[in-house]
Amino acid sequence: MEYNEGKNSLFNFLSSFGMMLLGIFLLLGFSLGISIKQNPEYFYFPISGERVVGGDEYLGIPPQAKPIVPLQKNHGSYEDEITAKSVLIVDKKSGTVLFDKNSEELRPMASMTKLMSAMVLLELPRKWSEVIEITKSDTVFNGSHTIEIGEKFTAFDLWNAALINSSNKSITALVRTSGVTYDGFVTLMNRKAEGLGFTSLNFVGPTGIGEGNIGNTSDIIKLLEEALKYGKIKETLLIGEYYLQPLEQEKKRRIWSTDWLLTEWAPHRFKEVVGKTGYIEVSGYNFVSEITGVDGQKIMAVVLGAETNENRFLETRDLSKWIFDNYLWPDEEGYEELIE
Repeated sequence: MEYNEGKNSLFNFLSSFGMMLLGIFLLLGFSLGISIKQNPEYFYFPISGERVVGGDEYLGIPPQAKPIVPLQKNHGSYEDEITAKSVLIVDKKSGTVLFDKNSEELRPMASMTKLMSAMVLLELPRKWSEVIEITKSDTVFNGSHTIEIGEKFTAFDLWNAALINSSNKSITALVRTSGVTYDGFVTLMNRKAEGLGFTSLNFVGPTGIGEGNIGNTSDIIKLLEEALKYGKIKETLLIGEYYLQPLEQEKKRRIWSTDWLLTEWAPHRFKEVVGKTGYIEVSGYNFVSEITGVDGQKIMAVVLGAETNENRFLETRDLSKWIFDNYLWPDEEGYEELIE
């Protein structure tokens, strides 16, 4: 009897508790239903509105970046005579081609080769105060008499003569005393060119007198760009006049840069010009340069195979001036009007 009464009491308690829970759930469900009706976005993705121009802005995505390339102000073309066989001029920042003439043609680099030689020399251990005597083996051909066999110079002086005055004896002496063989040095030159992605460049010697030192305009521009990343190279190429000191001699020997735009023997109004020349009979007159305009615009220019020494500088100057006069850069007034 007591067992049955206890059983009935437990049943009654559970039934009451269950009814109470059911009531609570029904109440919550009713309230939630009202909330959903009042705020349907609570559980659903918002419905997309009509797209507008630049419509990604409402999602917090910035509009498409404005172009950063120079734009031509008119549709004119350069009309003066160009004796150079190959020419390429590009905007340094964007790589945009601004002028092109036979740019893919492979041509001898001549002494522009020394840009690669200089980079390899800087990557080998050397004391620049080292004294080097010029030997007969450094006389690769009957060239300048600025430096003679038997004279002694510091490695630093020979470095300056090699890049400022394009001295073949100097670069050959530096390679001879570099700690690697001649052939090993040339291998390092080609290996570096390959590592930098200069697919058209090929080197057979460090001076450039061999016609097998070849490349196209695009890779030659890249060669200068890479070389100018070395502070010691750029600093030297910006020296217009230098005094060599042959050791055991009292008088210094003045040399000039072969870059007539640097010395302004070819007058111009650019802010800065830094470059390297090259000439052998089969190449014609070559010149590769980085030119900074009066407003800070930078272009890279290479002229290969000009007919005369003077022409390579005048054609570089006149083409560059035409580009600065006929193109606008992104930060210049009027640029926005050229964008569709």
